[in-house]
Amino acid sequence: MKARLLIVFLVAAGLMVACGGGAKTLQQTTPPPGKIVQEPAAPAVPEEPMQPAGSRVALAPVYFDYDKSDIRSDQRGALADNAKALEANADVARVVIEGHCDERGTNEYNMALGQRRADSVKSYFVNYGIPRTKLSTVSFGEERPADPGHTDDAWARNRRAEFVTQK
Repeated sequence: MKARLLIVFLVAAGLMVACGGGAKTLQQTTPPPGKIVQEPAAPAVPEEPMQPAGSRVALAPVYFDYDKSDIRSDQRGALADNAKALEANADVARVVIEGHCDERGTNEYNMALGQRRADSVKSYFVNYGIPRTKLSTVSFGEERPADPGHTDDAWARNRRAEFVTQK
């Protein structure tokens, strides 16, 4: 009985060591007195969505009201400018319209709301004269926030449609 207990103990100790369960030492997190530490620079965050190289056509994001998918009157100018930019760049073969939401609501609801937002923008472009065959939509719901904050301003920046163009 004691031999079995000793074997079980040795096997458990061996597994703990193999899995890194041993004691770890803490590293000093503050510099010694008099030593200057330079923080690494934060990575640059692009102001506009990433586009594949060689296919850049600048299209402004379009913002939505809370729990809405209709185009706001103050966003119609941005959409008209985007449509004009697409007309001026006839070599754009495809535009993917991405619908986004803020973090409030369930994932399922936000995926559906993001899709309604993308579809609303697509309808605007089609009514403007952009060929439907050039346009596709996708919803990211709340999964790709433009602003990770949890404030009204952050949420307003996250309720949007963005555009990815391909030549």
